[in-house]
Amino acid sequence: MGKGKRNKARRPPPAKRLPDKNNPTIVQQEYKAEQFQGPLPPPQILAGYEQLLPGAADRILAMAEKETAHRHMLEEKSLDAEIEGLKNEAGDTKRGQYCGLAIGIIAIVSGAYTATNGAPWPGGFIGTGGVVALVSAFIVGRNNPHSNNGDQQSKEVVPYPDK
Repeated sequence: MGKGKRNKARRPPPAKRLPDKNNPTIVQQEYKAEQFQGPLPPPQILAGYEQLLPGAADRILAMAEKETAHRHMLEEKSLDAEIEGLKNEAGDTKRGQYCGLAIGIIAIVSGAYTATNGAPWPGGFIGTGGVVALVSAFIVGRNNPHSNNGDQQSKEVVPYPDK
C-alpha cells in the first residue's frame, strides 16, 4: 500500500479560559421590548419602514385611515340597528296596549250586556274577569325580571374591543 496523505480533522479553536475564582467576571444582559397600540406605529418605527421601503409610510397611513373609516361605518350601522330595534319595540308595546284596551272594553261591554239581559252573576264574572286578567297581566309583566318591557339594563355596544 502506498503512503497516502492523512486527513487531519479541523479542530475548533481552543476555548477561552473560564474565569477563575480569584478573578470573577460579571456578565450583564439587557432586554428591551417596545410595544405600541393602535393602527399607527411610533414615528421612529414609521421612519424605519420608510427607509427600508420608500413609500411605506404613506401606505401605512392610508391603511390606518381606511381602517378608521371602516370602524366608524360599522359603529354607525350598529347604532342605526339599535335605534331601529328600539323603535320596533316601542311600536310593539303600543300595539299591545291597544289590544289590551280593546279586550278590556269588549269584556266590560259583554259583561254589561249579559247582566242586563237576565244573567247578572255571569255578566259580572265576564266583565270583572276580563278587567282583572288585564290588570294582573300588566302588574306581573312589570314586576317580572325576565320581561322585556323597557326595564332592561343598558348594554354597551362595542363592535371591536381594543386589544
